[in-house]
Amino acid sequence: MSSSEHLTTPHAPRPTPPIAEVVFNLPIERSFHYLIPEPLRDTLQPGMRVSVPFGPRQRIGLVTQCLARSPIRHLKPIRRVIDPRPVISDERWALAQWMSEYYACSLGEALFAMVPSTLRLPRVDAPEAAAAPGDFPTTRFTLSSDQRQAFEAIGRAIDQRRAQALLLYGVTASGKTELYLQAIERVLEQGRSAICLVPEIALTLQTVERFTARFGHLVAVWHSRLRTRQRAQAWTDAAAGRRRIVIGTRSAVFAPLPQLGALILDEEHETSYKQEDAPRYHARDVAMARARLVGATVILGSATPSIESFHAAQEGRMQLLHLPQRIEGRPLPRVEIIDMRQELSGRRRFAPLSNRLERALLHTVERGEQAMLLLNRRGFARSVQCRLCGAVARCTRCEIPLIYHAGGTELRCHYCGLHRDAEEVCTQCRKGPLRFRGAGTERVESELHRLFPSASIARMDRDTTAKREAHRMLYEAVRDRAVGLLVGTQMIAKGFDFPQVTLVGVVSADSALNLPDFRAGERTFDLLTQMAGRAGRGEQAGRVMIQTYCPDHYAIQAARHHDYRRFYEDEIAMRRNLRLPPFSHVIELTVLGASQAKVTEAAQALAERLRKPLSRMHTVLLGPAPHRIPRLRRAYRVCIVLQGKSVERMVKVLRDVLEPGRKFRGLPVIVDVDPR
Repeated sequence: MSSSEHLTTPHAPRPTPPIAEVVFNLPIERSFHYLIPEPLRDTLQPGMRVSVPFGPRQRIGLVTQCLARSPIRHLKPIRRVIDPRPVISDERWALAQWMSEYYACSLGEALFAMVPSTLRLPRVDAPEAAAAPGDFPTTRFTLSSDQRQAFEAIGRAIDQRRAQALLLYGVTASGKTELYLQAIERVLEQGRSAICLVPEIALTLQTVERFTARFGHLVAVWHSRLRTRQRAQAWTDAAAGRRRIVIGTRSAVFAPLPQLGALILDEEHETSYKQEDAPRYHARDVAMARARLVGATVILGSATPSIESFHAAQEGRMQLLHLPQRIEGRPLPRVEIIDMRQELSGRRRFAPLSNRLERALLHTVERGEQAMLLLNRRGFARSVQCRLCGAVARCTRCEIPLIYHAGGTELRCHYCGLHRDAEEVCTQCRKGPLRFRGAGTERVESELHRLFPSASIARMDRDTTAKREAHRMLYEAVRDRAVGLLVGTQMIAKGFDFPQVTLVGVVSADSALNLPDFRAGERTFDLLTQMAGRAGRGEQAGRVMIQTYCPDHYAIQAARHHDYRRFYEDEIAMRRNLRLPPFSHVIELTVLGASQAKVTEAAQALAERLRKPLSRMHTVLLGPAPHRIPRLRRAYRVCIVLQGKSVERMVKVLRDVLEPGRKFRGLPVIVDVDPR
């Protein structure tokens, strides 16, 4: 070897080992080895996505590491490298590992949850922006004494630069958002970044308006309605530091911001923070885990904190901050309970609106003010029944009643999407006339048009907001008072701030109470309190009218008096007696299959396999029993519920018992940790 060769060798780039370990977005615990072709060895790195042969098809995988050798002979080669640079940082590798262990999902499922499937990064990066402290416009508002006291605690937590959680419990319109803004200012002054999560896409519009007015170009938006190019731009801008604030829905918790200083969850009690598909994570718990990895502050804000969060604060596991008054001393709206048993006793026909609510709406329209009506059911009628033979139109895939939608004169299944034209006579007996049972938002909208033909009326639910710009257009129409009466599902109860709304009506307060769910009371109280909070946020006093058949239920009475602590004490006593969360953790297992007999047999066998190891750790096993929806998309479903102290120990038993691919006796098993 010559002397020149000896001098240059240490500075030569280290060649990439020839084997790539790859994981996939599949319920498979193991990884797979692939050969790295010679032309790709200089560019491929762990954290990049690749296209590889997998069985008879091509599949996208993610490289976890590069290896010098493999015990497997005749490896298939990688076909294509998708990313010009890694899309997973070291911090997010660690977060994915935690998710895999806690939520009983594969590492691949956790990693792919962090990277949108449509993400395509540009090959050349724009130059990174310097994270200059104070490089943003500020418009501070004068804080109330309660706000100042809360912000002092928030500021101390941020300055300490270690993982901490704070629960900001403030009544509706108490100024929580202003505290979020000033907390983010403090984070930015330190050269760090922040994530603010909201529960609904519609709320991102309002939040982005306020945040952009304060922070300008530093704000990026993240949600599922973004176009592919917008999503790639938001991703690269956040990763490069050109955007230091990300506002978005659940998945924004994974935003690739460097130097993360704060994670904020507005309306932290909302169930929409729980992912419905694998990996079934909760954004609140992921935010906590991410904060532990980077030393960030987590701020959970709500007028109706989740029972778990408030209990944690009571136990000293997070700091409780309280805003007991609305800003500028505005009063909370007066809440009236309408007993529908008495209201409808003298009526000849069913009507969704009581006489008292109709009169209140009339006065609101005459004064030129705005009103919002909540009914958490889509469609026109909840079911269609034959008057002659009594048959109910049902989904052939799910065996649940089909919903009648008057707009398209069709019957739809809200679970699998099946739809068909509505018949004029019964499809069973072929002669009986049909009647509509129950009311949805379409029917209430129709009733409003009948009662107030000259009023401007709009409906906000999943049907009217299906198009990309629909949320924005509806939000702006209400904000600009082009709409006087708004009817909608629960999405209208989540944080909207319309100062001219003086009347709120809840058409049916009982829908959530009737669900087979131990959280039914909590869901009802949350929804009623949040909806009541939309009224009286401006100069005019607010009024709330709640229609119910259960006026004495503790959740409804607590909502009537805006009394969260009264509700919490009743609810926590019930859960303590039954050892329900937060006094335990719950894992729900759902066995799926096309044969009802095989599903039932497999679920029974799975329960038997689990009983002995779980009994040694004092874990309760309930079931098997039919699922709340026994058949969905042609698959029968039977569930088993585990109730114990340690998620990690229960998950370890499940990993030992379940077959590869999260199956048992060849049937898929859904594992839902901390179901909502």
